[in-house]
Amino acid sequence: MVFILRRDPRKNVDRPAWISTGDNLPLRACRLLDISPRGAKLRLEDVDDMPDTFSLWLTRRGQPRYWCRIVWSSDKSVGVQFEAPPASPDQTKMA
Repeated sequence: MVFILRRDPRKNVDRPAWISTGDNLPLRACRLLDISPRGAKLRLEDVDDMPDTFSLWLTRRGQPRYWCRIVWSSDKSVGVQFEAPPASPDQTKMA
């Protein structure tokens, strides 16, 4: 049995979220399964074509928005580390 010690406890949320990979591609739907101040677990239909970095939107308008890096993946889930705090409305307009 493997135990993973986390710096921050994760909060179970199980809610819709969206992934923006940039390049004017459409948003990709996913499920935000849990979240902590440093990262999250996402459920996706297909993880094979995911880029290493992307922005995670908690609303379709993109606020709040987290800049993420994939740190692990399985068949339908990925674990991400937040690269920066959530973007504020002013920061999102610039992105």
